[in-house]
Amino acid sequence: MASTLGFNNGHVCSFEFANLRHSGTLSLIALYDEGGTPGCNDFSVFDKGVTGVTRYDYGGNPVDNELTDILREIEGNGRSELVLRSYDATAQEYDWPVVYAWTGTGYTNVSSQYPRYYGDLLASVRKEISELKNARKALFEATPQPPAVMISHNSLAAPGSAPEPPSVMIALPREETGPRPTVAPKVEARSRHDINEELAAAAKIERFLGKKDAGMADANRWANSTDPDERKLAARVFAQMATPEAFTHEETLSRDPNHEVAKFAARRIEGWCQEDPYNAWPFERQIQRASQ
Repeated sequence: MASTLGFNNGHVCSFEFANLRHSGTLSLIALYDEGGTPGCNDFSVFDKGVTGVTRYDYGGNPVDNELTDILREIEGNGRSELVLRSYDATAQEYDWPVVYAWTGTGYTNVSSQYPRYYGDLLASVRKEISELKNARKALFEATPQPPAVMISHNSLAAPGSAPEPPSVMIALPREETGPRPTVAPKVEARSRHDINEELAAAAKIERFLGKKDAGMADANRWANSTDPDERKLAARVFAQMATPEAFTHEETLSRDPNHEVAKFAARRIEGWCQEDPYNAWPFERQIQRASQ
């Protein structure tokens, strides 16, 4: 199988035949490692033609390692499309999930044709935000039960009465005299950052669906945070919005006293309006002629 894909040092992780062209002729899709890395970070589609096999190589490195996460029936109409994501090292985030479909000459980004899919994705992200917020609330409300104080029943005798020999021990709850136990800073920060990432993801979907200023309030809040990671997140969101107001905030962050934050924001300014927040890696077409 490896030699069929056009390499000899890698291995195939999974493959499947699918009716991607919706013509009855099946396409072969495969997740594989072309050699040199331990993961399944290559993806291709193979279509058989009259003169041989045409291979379409995905330009990114798929995040999803299961074909069931890539080959999706997203409209409930029996037609399967490809949904692919990569990791964007420059933006330090996972790429936008892009919907690809056969358009006559290749597999092309058709995400704008599937607003319902992204609406369902938005609902899923909002549900995740709600669950994370509930978990964070429970984290702060959870307080260890204080240990009981053991006393003998005669210590409860009325003043002036004759003491009795200890016989029965009574457990009384200890009253809290000190401050309520606090959540470990690292745990608290991780909880907060998880929610922030989902809020940023939700706003990005909303902007794709037409609400251009979605996420500005959260980004402003993060930009004024004492947490450098939140200020970096704000810089990322401002760059994705790419509005004049967002640029003003980005310039401020590029002068941040934290070197990493300032450098991250400055790089976003260098690539202003050049980085596509809905990046879609293309499929490269290669024709493999049949053997004579």
